[in-house]
Amino acid sequence: MSSPALQLHDIRVTYRSGWLNKTTHTAVNGVSLSIHPGEVLGLIGESGSGKSTLAYVSAALLTPDAGTVSILGKNPKSLSQRQLRSLRKDFQLVFQDPSSALNPGQTIYEILHDVCKLAFAGNDAQDRIKKVLNEVGLTHRQHAMPAHLSGGEKRRVAVARLRLLSPKLILADEPTTGLDAALKADLIDLILEGREQGCSYLLISHDLPLVAYAADRIAVMHQGQIVEQFNIDEMHATHHPYTTQLLVNAGLQHSTNSKIAGFNKINQTTTTTESSSISHSTEPQQ
Repeated sequence: MSSPALQLHDIRVTYRSGWLNKTTHTAVNGVSLSIHPGEVLGLIGESGSGKSTLAYVSAALLTPDAGTVSILGKNPKSLSQRQLRSLRKDFQLVFQDPSSALNPGQTIYEILHDVCKLAFAGNDAQDRIKKVLNEVGLTHRQHAMPAHLSGGEKRRVAVARLRLLSPKLILADEPTTGLDAALKADLIDLILEGREQGCSYLLISHDLPLVAYAADRIAVMHQGQIVEQFNIDEMHATHHPYTTQLLVNAGLQHSTNSKIAGFNKINQTTTTTESSSISHSTEPQQ
């Protein structure tokens, strides 16, 4: 089997806040996972479970307090800034807010032209841009400014950017937030077209039906830990009570697990105990 495109081992991240940073909140606690070439791993869990923190670690934007990260076979901590910049061409993060990746002072064409200048040598930028704009259905919007685009159009610009770069690993953090069901499916199909060329994906989403549609495998995160991982064809098997609760709430499984009630009681007790420290956490919003 080929080496994983992404491998995380025993990752731990703690946020500190308050007077002299005495208040701590462990956002990610001993997480290990791997994604192989051409595989789509869906990461699910409620808000505050640590999903976005894990995405930042996976994208080498946040250094964990403990554990090891391997991106396309390389440890970001062992790379120089120049080497890391070169590696970043091969893996990309799709942000939850599409506006954050768009320069508000440039047209869509200009934004994509800058991507070409960074990624390619040669004079074929115009042809490349024309091709990807046609593929994502934005040819008629190439001279528009980001402020004049809808949320769906901004996300299609992000897809066009991915097409130009042809990364080997894509980390998508809630890429369809705010879109209706039909647009979500269309966007995910556009993003996932790279899997035919062996691109790997970490798909983070609250939308379980979407994850079930797109993923080969699912990892479930709860209170900073991965409580379960399973293949998509095991959706209707017996799961961890928290997983079952998520699946039932999403209408993907019938409530037949009597352990859910006991799990809820334990979870409510734990949440109440930790709420004062979590409220001061500086974890990125999910």
